[in-house]
Amino acid sequence: MNNLLTRNTIFVVFLALLFTSCSKQDEQQMQNQLSDSDIKVEQKITAFLNKIKNPTKNNETIPIDQAIWNIEAGLNYSYGQAGIGLNEIITDSVFVEIPVSSDQEITTINIAEAYSELEENLQNINSGIEGEHNVVSINVIATENNNKSDSVNIKAYITFNRTLIGYPFSFNEWDYWSFWQGNGYCDGPNVNKPSDSDAAEEIQKRIHMRKAVPSGNYYYLEPQTVYFYAIDHPNINDATPHDNYYDYYFFCNWNGLPNYHDCLSPEELNFYLNSGEMMMYNTSNDTPSGLRPENKTFISCDIWPDYLVGTSVTNDDIMHNGKVEYGILHQSSTPPNE
Repeated sequence: MNNLLTRNTIFVVFLALLFTSCSKQDEQQMQNQLSDSDIKVEQKITAFLNKIKNPTKNNETIPIDQAIWNIEAGLNYSYGQAGIGLNEIITDSVFVEIPVSSDQEITTINIAEAYSELEENLQNINSGIEGEHNVVSINVIATENNNKSDSVNIKAYITFNRTLIGYPFSFNEWDYWSFWQGNGYCDGPNVNKPSDSDAAEEIQKRIHMRKAVPSGNYYYLEPQTVYFYAIDHPNINDATPHDNYYDYYFFCNWNGLPNYHDCLSPEELNFYLNSGEMMMYNTSNDTPSGLRPENKTFISCDIWPDYLVGTSVTNDDIMHNGKVEYGILHQSSTPPNE
């Protein structure tokens, strides 16, 4: 019995050492795969995270913009999952007020407290979202603070991703979607089928579904929001201009032109899906000129129905406007927090 117990104990210890060795080897292999840029960025972020674990040890002060970068980078590194495919986007925001000195600098202690509060609020929101989901990116900015000079408001815009099962990549022959927000199907075999979606929402979901993502531990830094308006992006290849069909790369209809309509056919929806996606991935140096900043990658988009008030409630000038989030993609040697 004692010999058997000894052998089993030795075997268990051997397995523990083996798995520990494999884990260290996997971690080392991952670190070897990182680029020099990714390694330097990760070291900078982890140094910040280690510092705020014990802020009283070195209670230095840093400028507001540097503090915001560190907070944003720390949250994205810790929670962002850029290596998961996009489906349905959910957004929320949290904010904290941070004391600042007369020369507009923030102490490490106050940064640590703000980070902890933002982190706790993020986790609370995350736990309240139903279904399988993950954090995509976190954009942290300074906002107006009622003319206070001794504090600054820090607001974190959080983008979550919730999984949709079996959602199509393009529009089918039965897809006729209303322009008006939440009005659902407007024609075809599904016209009486209940739905609270609309053309903008359906295009947005498919753009997300079609996004290619790297496999592994990735996160975004320096998120940037770019707003777009349909009227700023005319279709340079439109065969029949000013007829309310394909005049722009995003849906746009003028009530003073022929063929005014607010029910989009499958052909139109696929056109605006492809052309909108193209505009979001193109840079200003591409043809046609797009929205994407030169050094950043597409994160997510939000498209909504909008209008210019016309002479009646039902005959406004209608269009799709929205915003696109871009960021710098980085690889991490460790998985994010759940």
